[in-house]
Amino acid sequence: RVVVNLRSCRWEVVEKAVLGLRWEIAEDDKADWDLTWTDTSVSEERVMRLKRHQRINHFAGMASLARKTSMARTLGRVAERLPAEFAFMPRSFCLPGEAG
Repeated sequence: RVVVNLRSCRWEVVEKAVLGLRWEIAEDDKADWDLTWTDTSVSEERVMRLKRHQRINHFAGMASLARKTSMARTLGRVAERLPAEFAFMPRSFCLPGEAG
């Protein structure tokens, strides 16, 4: 039996998927859930408070990859150190700061 906390999820499709898998939806935040699905970013503190069996659909710091400007900066820094491995990547700009 898998118990899923959907208290911070507004997407009906996630609930349908959980029910389609015949998993149980937690009645409240205090329930001993196995998975929580949230629509917002997650702090490192929240991740650290997870019990050993609990999982969450985000990871701390994922905004650095999920937001286009942050991802462009992060990949740009890596590409500077590993130019051959990142030759496939088109040049990106974070406007207006990198204009011209």
